[in-house]
Amino acid sequence: MCNGTGQRMCTACSGQGTKQCETCKGKRQVLSYIKLIVEWKNNTEDFVAEQASGLKIEKLSGVSGKQLFKDTKYMVYPLMGFPDQRIVQASDRMVKDHQSKFSQSARILQQQQGVELIPITKVTYEWEGKSYMYFVYGNESKVKADDYPATCCCTIL
Repeated sequence: MCNGTGQRMCTACSGQGTKQCETCKGKRQVLSYIKLIVEWKNNTEDFVAEQASGLKIEKLSGVSGKQLFKDTKYMVYPLMGFPDQRIVQASDRMVKDHQSKFSQSARILQQQQGVELIPITKVTYEWEGKSYMYFVYGNESKVKADDYPATCCCTIL
């Protein structure tokens, strides 16, 4: 390209002369554009403080619970004074990790942290002499019953 001059250095004569630019045809008008790509990302991390029920943690991501705390700011601070120290420690670790991971390579627009209490009910029962169990969890009352004995004619409400 000619950088808007309409002429280019001649390569045949080792740069002693010029010739018409083939890109703009000597008119000194080249249409160009700059392509800008903006990518928005949400970087999330979860911590489950107490989950001794036997229900797999992956199941909890699809349900909601009672919101105990929520903080949304440009930069959130680690949670202080929460009754469960595991939550306080996890909040501190996650806020620091987020800062170190993303502040150098991306612009942090907003941060949010929250604490949610998800109800889990473990039901153990006996049917035809065998012991079984199932879970009812989340505000949506989802049911997880891997070994439910009779699925043809009974409904869990």
